[in-house]
Formats: sequence, structure tokens, C-alpha cells
Amino acid sequence: MSKKLHPAENVLGIHWPPPGSWSAWLLAAGLIVAASVLKPLLEYIGGEPLPPYITFYPAVVIAAFGGGPIVGVVTALVTVVAAWVLYRSAPLAPVNLPSEMIYTVTSIFLAWSVGRARLALELANALRERQEYTARESVHRIKNLIAVVLALVRKVSREVDSVDQFRDIMTARLHGVDVAQRVLVQGDWQAASLNTVIDTSLAPFLSNPGLTLHRGPEATIPAEAVSGLSMALYELCTNSMKYGALAEGRGPAVLSWSVEGQTVVLEWGESAPTEPDASESFGTRLIRSSLVGVRGGRVEYTVASGRVHASFSWTDTSILAASPSERIA
Repeated sequence: MSKKLHPAENVLGIHWPPPGSWSAWLLAAGLIVAASVLKPLLEYIGGEPLPPYITFYPAVVIAAFGGGPIVGVVTALVTVVAAWVLYRSAPLAPVNLPSEMIYTVTSIFLAWSVGRARLALELANALRERQEYTARESVHRIKNLIAVVLALVRKVSREVDSVDQFRDIMTARLHGVDVAQRVLVQGDWQAASLNTVIDTSLAPFLSNPGLTLHRGPEATIPAEAVSGLSMALYELCTNSMKYGALAEGRGPAVLSWSVEGQTVVLEWGESAPTEPDASESFGTRLIRSSLVGVRGGRVEYTVASGRVHASFSWTDTSILAASPSERIA
């Protein structure tokens, strides 16, 4: 599962506050106070007047870099007022209107430039972290995909009698894997829409007149369940096309879902004209294990008396964050 990346706060080896945060504003306030006190202190120590803005310029630069352009510009404006109030009538290096105007323009320009530079550094750092994270995620996903394919090859090879049969079964299985990967990639490896997963994984079967789809409320499937559920649904439809309700478009085969609180329940039901194979085949195990490790995941799969019924249920964590009006919509 991918994580949300934030712009890096560690720039130039210093842990800076996030731009625009309360800590950035506190840093700016502290710098203004320190700069106001430092100038007379330095004059007292040195025994000679100093330029009126000698301590305010570095305060503005540090505040802009620490808090971004907005914090920097506000700091510059506050120091303009502070300098006018504190040093206009000072006996040493008093502030006058021309110098105040020059400082106002230069400090604002400096604050904006340094603040934008901070944001640019943060963006560059964040992009680098994102690239590194994407590379690690890609390696992880590829390893998982290879493991899934190898497991399919081993299991299918033990249950077939010919190369042609192996080819046909593997083609069907790999279609489910391919569909799941495309859905996950499009969703940036996050939870996927149930509508999207069904429309994508069952695209070859939706035009069959024997299949009825009753769509329920909007729901999502956890990222870790997309592959298993896609392959399980494809398995149900493929079996139904061979010797079930979808063979020659007989029907009825019904796929529907509902949302009960935070639980999504997806159900498949069909009447088979011939007695389906109820043995513990690879396809049966694939269906029953489709939600292993998923929060609230539960699968019920029964084949009896010419009826096939499968029920998949899981907890949809997105419902926790949705408002009542959003859930109704």
C-alpha cells in the first residue's frame, strides 16, 4: 500500500518548520524580537552606530527560508514598522523616510525570493523521495506479481493433463491478474472502486444476456483484495460460461452487492443446467481464498442441487470517512 509523501522538512541539514505552520510564525516572531534587541546590544558593545537594518535583513532571510514567502513578506513588513518605531528618533543612525522606503522594497523582494527558493528546495527534495519510493514500490510489486504467477503455474500444472489445457487455464488466470494490476496502477495502488473492478474484470461477460448485474451503493475494495476478488469473479463467470447459467446466454446469473453499515456484501448466484463440479479444485480454492488477510474479509462458496452461490464480504474503510450524504449519493 502506498503512503502519502510530504515535502521534506530537512533542508540544508536543518530541521525547518513546515512553510506557513504555527511553528514558522513563532520562528518569525522570535527573529523579529531578537533582531530588535541585538542591534542596540551590538552598538553598545562596539561603541559606534550601526546601519538601522543590519539585524533585520538576516531576520527576514531566515524567517522567509524557515516559513516560506508569505511568512517572509509579513516578517519584512513588521520589521519596517519596528524600525520606524524604534530607530526613527534614535541618536545613533536614525531611520528616515528614504531609507525606510528602500528597506521596504528590498526586504519584501528578498523575503519573496528566499521563500520561493525554500519551496523549490522542498519540491525538489519531495520529488527525489517520491522517485525513490516509487522505485522501491515497483520492485516490491514486481516480486509479488512474479510470486503470484509462479504459484499459478505450479498449481495449474498439477491439475491438467495436456499442454493445451494448461494454456487455456493459465490464459484465463493471467487475465484476472492483468485486470487487477491495471486497476491498481490506475488507482495509484490505493483502494479501488467496486464498480470499476467489476466493469473491468467482467468486461467479456457483461454483454451476455444471461447475466444480470444489480449495482449497489458506491463502495471500494482494499488494494490487497483487488487481485484476489478480480480472479474470483472471473473464475465464477468462466465456469458459468462453460457449464452454467451463462452457457449460451441461458441465465439467470445474478451479481449484486449491498452495504450494511461498514460492511460490503457482494453476492453471486446462478442456476446451473448441469450439476457443477463441487470438488476442491484450484478454482474453488482461488474463490474461497480471495479475501484472505483483508479486514473483515469473509467468503462463502457453495455448490449444491444445481445452484452456485458465492458471497464476498469485507470492511470498507472509506465509509468511515464519508458523510451520510456522500454515502447516500
